[in-house]
Amino acid sequence: MFRPELNQIYEPTDERGGTTTVVWCHGGGSQPESLAVLAPYFRDCRFILPTGPIASENGGYDWVRLLDSTELTLDGDLLMQHVQEFGHWLHELKLVSQEAVILGGLSQGAIFAGVVALHAPSLIDGLFVLSGFVPRPAASVSLQGLPVFVAHGDADPLIPPQLAADTANLFLSLGAAVDQHFYSMGHDLNDQELADLTAWISRFRQQA
Repeated sequence: MFRPELNQIYEPTDERGGTTTVVWCHGGGSQPESLAVLAPYFRDCRFILPTGPIASENGGYDWVRLLDSTELTLDGDLLMQHVQEFGHWLHELKLVSQEAVILGGLSQGAIFAGVVALHAPSLIDGLFVLSGFVPRPAASVSLQGLPVFVAHGDADPLIPPQLAADTANLFLSLGAAVDQHFYSMGHDLNDQELADLTAWISRFRQQA
């Protein structure tokens, strides 16, 4: 079950803040605390780190349940249950804050965020998918004009780079405005990727 009370929230410290909320879903088997070091990169936004709904064996949390880790097959029924719960929270967040919401994540968090975007596109204003992929939906959906940032390591041993390319092409086919990047790294996050992501968010804020 998704539990919003476990969210970590960092309010904007820059005087220009208060117009955009960035929601970053952590990686599989991790916790939101692991991403707290990123808060200074988003000091002009409200930065929210939610907690995955599935307790993992290592004491962290997952966003999706893998039925086959080799084929990256997901438990679709459980995923949709959690997407619905997360969508209800996003709806309330939008109602209360009246701010633009950029949703994204790393690895499992990216998969989850992407599925949320496909099933509830009206709840977000931008999406970033880092070191993840997004399965093709059963039914077509319009994401016309939705800003999407897709980034991946070209030597990722866990999620093949081709899946990131397929994800970018999926969003393009649905009408999204896709910004795609590959980096010389594995299943990771590096300084250049963060710089490109924050620059993308800055452009989003200027156009909002």
